[in-house]
Amino acid sequence: MATHSDGPYVFVSYASRDRDLVFPVVERLERAGVGIWIDREGIPGGANYGQEIAEALKGCAAVLLMCSPRAFASRNVKQ
Repeated sequence: MATHSDGPYVFVSYASRDRDLVFPVVERLERAGVGIWIDREGIPGGANYGQEIAEALKGCAAVLLMCSPRAFASRNVKQ
């Protein structure tokens, strides 16, 4: 599920195959009080993936791109 807290939040973009590296960083940010939007478990079935992402990007205060070879090769990250 995509999540974020009320108030300002950071949109996190990453390659799903890097989740073991990305999630610990995200958890540290959350413990520090940073609001995060991240697609941890996939966009819910029936939801419009592109629309969900676009809305999250429109409302974010910042974008954090978790760079890796996998991220640079990811079609979704590039979009």
